[in-house]
Formats: sequence, structure tokens, C-alpha cells
Amino acid sequence: MATTLLVVLGLALLSADRGTGAGSRISTSVVDENSTTRLTCTLNDSNIPIVGHQWMKGDKVLQEDTEPGLTTQYEVDIDKRAGQYFCVFLPCLSPYWPPTPNLGI
Repeated sequence: MATTLLVVLGLALLSADRGTGAGSRISTSVVDENSTTRLTCTLNDSNIPIVGHQWMKGDKVLQEDTEPGLTTQYEVDIDKRAGQYFCVFLPCLSPYWPPTPNLGI
């Protein structure tokens, strides 16, 4: 039986000039339902806004979104699931984050 290995890339935690990400954790799950396997990654906290997610297999992007959530999911056919899958949390890289207060000048 083929196995699925889910590897997590917490890119939102690696921005050295944006915060340490200390205490942040990513939990994963792999659930088989009928003819599909659902892969889930959940980031418990981030002091950097999340602006999207990617699911990758090797160097190929399988799915990408622009959702801000701390959870992302990907479904794959159970017969084609073998391999390493990567979930990537995309951090906000705007130089204007965090926003400065409107001073009304």
C-alpha cells in the first residue's frame, strides 16, 4: 500500500525581520475518505498575516489560494497519493505591515 508523507513548510514563521514565530506550531492530518485522501495543515498562531497557501509535491505547485486562514486542505485520489506533499503558509511581505495609525495630517 502506498503511503503519503506530509511535510510542512512554515514559511510564515521564517521571516527574521518580521517576528520570531516563537510558540507557533503546525499540526497535520491525513484522512482517507472513500476514494480520496484529505491532507490538512493548521498553524496555531502567527504574528505575521497569512495571505495564502500552497500545496506542493516535489517542486510542482498542485494548488494555490489567496485565503488568509490558518488552515489549508488538499484532496488527492487515493490511488495517486504516494509521495511527499508540502503545505506552505504564505506570509504578508508588504513593507507597510503592520499598518501605521492614520495620523490625520
